[in-house]
Amino acid sequence: MSYRPLLSLEEIVSHGSIAELRQAYANKGYGFRTEAEFLKAVRNDSFEGLDKEFRKEFQSKGYELIKPLPYVEVVTPNRDNCKIYGIMHDVSAGFAHLISVNIVANQAGNLLSEQTFRRIAPALQEIPDHKLLGRDHYLKNYLDSLIKGATLPLLVARYFVNKFTTHLFNQPSIKAIEKAELQGRFNRKIVDWIEDGRYDLLDLVNNFIPTAIYLELKERNYNPKYNSTQRRSAYMAEFLNAWKKGDDKIILVGAAHVMEMQHFSKHRVKDKEVIETAQRDAELLEKDPERFERELISTYYKRGVKEIFSKSMGYATPYIIAGTLLL
Repeated sequence: MSYRPLLSLEEIVSHGSIAELRQAYANKGYGFRTEAEFLKAVRNDSFEGLDKEFRKEFQSKGYELIKPLPYVEVVTPNRDNCKIYGIMHDVSAGFAHLISVNIVANQAGNLLSEQTFRRIAPALQEIPDHKLLGRDHYLKNYLDSLIKGATLPLLVARYFVNKFTTHLFNQPSIKAIEKAELQGRFNRKIVDWIEDGRYDLLDLVNNFIPTAIYLELKERNYNPKYNSTQRRSAYMAEFLNAWKKGDDKIILVGAAHVMEMQHFSKHRVKDKEVIETAQRDAELLEKDPERFERELISTYYKRGVKEIFSKSMGYATPYIIAGTLLL
């Protein structure tokens, strides 16, 4: 028997706190003895709702139209109006989406972007949010590469088997075609949500819990430990607040950051180091843009070294262990 959601996706994302969401369940006659039971229900309902949405997408035909890029409007603690545009910064987003991004990037005004966005829209003023990447990011890189390194011989063998069968039967693998098609439809659905301004639905894909709820749980601690994505969102929200006070501003970020930035703009960041870093960088951009640009480039190099080191060590570890055991 299939699981029947207690609340719809629309009902889940329309509530901005734990208390409101629990009340929504209570209004439908569902009570929970513990918070763990409540969170399990939210995740289950989110998963089922998302599954339904993607199934509809997989059964429909794809399309590509140039649409205006939507945004979320926030008011910073300094009472400045800011527009946050969320985008999919990947070639798989499609040409039309990238055109929409460049239309926004080339408009006049106080315009900022997440780091690395100049590769898709050269007119943008990037800010060095990647300096907020923490150990969790590089540990994930290491573990992902460790798994790939350990399974590399199998992957190589599979590659040559696929090449042989493709040559033998003069046609590509059916599974490879199906996988590529499904990934394309998945990406198309993500872009659809972005172009419809449904950052709230997109956000459920990562945690199956709305961002406001997820961060409220985390910020119960006096000194919450944000992960790398949340730290970057917090930094960008505080940068918006500190830069060009009194002016309206626009920022382009990866779509996964939008709801987090909205939360931090409303409730402030609970990490003093992030706040101080953002304020210092915002002041530097206003007073000394050339030095700011040098520091931005330096962030690229520092991240590149850390990325290469963490991934190289991940790939090498299985072979170092194997070599040690054979000696």
